[in-house]
Amino acid sequence: MSRQPRRQRRSQSKSQQTSTFSVKTSQKKLPYDYTIEELKAHVDAEVKEQIFMKRVPEEKAPIDPAAKNFFKKMSKKKQ
Repeated sequence: MSRQPRRQRRSQSKSQQTSTFSVKTSQKKLPYDYTIEELKAHVDAEVKEQIFMKRVPEEKAPIDPAAKNFFKKMSKKKQ
């Protein structure tokens, strides 16, 4: 049994290793970091946005007249 030598990892310098995992400092504040006043203002703004946003009514698809007549006939009672 012959063993193949293991691959050796390339060693990166310390600056290259840390640059790939940089931390962003300009992230949004998380909800649990808000003060009571900030949280209340944020929630109020979102509620107003959802309640008063303009809603576009859905367009109704036209119904095929042949299908409409078929279902009308099916729903009538036989005499």
